[in-house]
Amino acid sequence: MHKTGALVAVTLGVSAFATCGFAVRPGVAALAAPVRAVAPTWHVMPTHAGIQLNGISCVTAARCVAVGEDLGATAVALGWNGVAWTVQKTPKPSGAEVAVLTSVACSAANSCVAVGYAQYFVEPVGTVTKTLIERWNGSTWAVQASPNPGQGGFGVEDQLTGVACVTPSNCFAVGDADSELVPMLLRWNGTTWSIGTFPIPEAGGDLNAITCRSASWCEAVGDYFVDPDLGPQEPLAAHWNGSAWSLDEHPARPGGNRGAEFAGIACPSTTRCFAVGSNDGGGRVLEQWNGHAWSIVVTPAPTHMTVTSFSGISCLSVSNCVATGSEYPSATSEAGRELVDRWNGKAWSTDTAPGKGTLAAVACNAPTTCTAAGATQPDSFNDTTGLIERSP
Repeated sequence: MHKTGALVAVTLGVSAFATCGFAVRPGVAALAAPVRAVAPTWHVMPTHAGIQLNGISCVTAARCVAVGEDLGATAVALGWNGVAWTVQKTPKPSGAEVAVLTSVACSAANSCVAVGYAQYFVEPVGTVTKTLIERWNGSTWAVQASPNPGQGGFGVEDQLTGVACVTPSNCFAVGDADSELVPMLLRWNGTTWSIGTFPIPEAGGDLNAITCRSASWCEAVGDYFVDPDLGPQEPLAAHWNGSAWSLDEHPARPGGNRGAEFAGIACPSTTRCFAVGSNDGGGRVLEQWNGHAWSIVVTPAPTHMTVTSFSGISCLSVSNCVATGSEYPSATSEAGRELVDRWNGKAWSTDTAPGKGTLAAVACNAPTTCTAAGATQPDSFNDTTGLIERSP
């Protein structure tokens, strides 16, 4: 399934991967779910109409960048200077008909990298999807040359969905090549982007997000197929030790026999990570890593929504995390609202949100300051407005 930036009511079982053959060890005990309680309140920040935001990164509470797309299928970037959100001009790659930014990482106020994909019409093969990477130098965005493992042939879609930068000269970008059959990993060395070596499960799949604590410590997540016939998906997690990537022990499958994927990852320490996502039963997924194995985390039950999913997470410490996503009354409903859950080191609770739309990503800079980005859920896509919320 091609991951476009279009608004959808529910993200259920997007992507895929194959039997990996790595051993399963018992996970740690699941964390108990608390009762919904009074929680921090989020407020809407004024932004711009006609756009949808997919990713956000904040160097400080007063310096943030959010990325996405506009109604003209052009990549969008907004910058926060502590006072207002302003549009930053983003170039469309030469010859591209569509350009979408899906994720952004800022290692400094004058150094950000945004990734996504661009679509071209090429005779005689038709529409071809290729990787897109743009870099911010503090004043302008510029397109960077990026490789395409799938080679951009007929029916092949190469796209990037996550990026992490330890320094301006050390970044990883992840996604999928060959129409989601191969997880894609690119690496930036300060001069060029190159295709990185990643352990590929037999039946294929993709990577959706990545986080790095140092040049020698990263964690990437996504999903894979459990059999060559593109059967049910399983969450995928892999670790970078500075020289090679290795698959983590098989994460526990959330929701019983339902397929599931990881969409976001945050690691406040080398022995604690939280990965979020969704399953094809209409439920959100949250698992934790203790340095050895993954285990399912129980989250607060929704009070009035039947379909929920997580898409982003940010952690300031092992006792302070925020996960964002969406809630819908049913699988066919287009009237969704934001979902925000918070971890205090002992239990997860649900924050109070204004109910204006859905949140795709979140960035936290202080124990009481988090900023999340997404889009409103209007009657039609033509009325879509970028949604940015901050707590408190």
